[in-house]
Parts: sequence; structure tokens; C-alpha cells
Amino acid sequence: MKSRRKRKRGPGDPRLGGRIKALRDERGWSQAGLADKLGVTQTAVSYWEDGRIGLQSLRALAGIFGVGLEAMIPPPGARKAAER
Repeated sequence: MKSRRKRKRGPGDPRLGGRIKALRDERGWSQAGLADKLGVTQTAVSYWEDGRIGLQSLRALAGIFGVGLEAMIPPPGARKAAER
């Protein structure tokens, strides 16, 4: 029998998570409310707001927020510039 290991999640991108939270807040949705709309758990939304999100989930969020995927993804090099 195979043992199940939890996948270790690395650090997320805080700018991406902040963008997700800002879009959710603009609409007046709670994490639980957004989770219900997408059929996921509130914990998943919390992970996303930490910037730990996959492309499929990011696409779903962009769709529900009515923005393009490019509006969700921080531009290359922006992280390094923000750390200076």
C-alpha cells in the first residue's frame, strides 16, 4: 500500500496573493464566499492569498473576477524590484 505524503508547499508570491485578496475585497466577498463560488474550501482560498496557487486555479479566479489572466500575474522582475 502506498503511503500518502503531503506535498510541501513552498513560499508563495505575496504580490499575487495580495492581488487576489484585493479583488475579493473589492467585491465584498469573504474567503468562504469565494470558496463557495468556486467549489473549493476556505483553506484553499487562504493558500491562494498567500500566493500559493496553480495555473488552473488562477484561471478560475481570473474568470470569476472578470479580469484577464495577465492582470493576475505580477510582471517579471517586479519581485526583485520590490525587495530593494
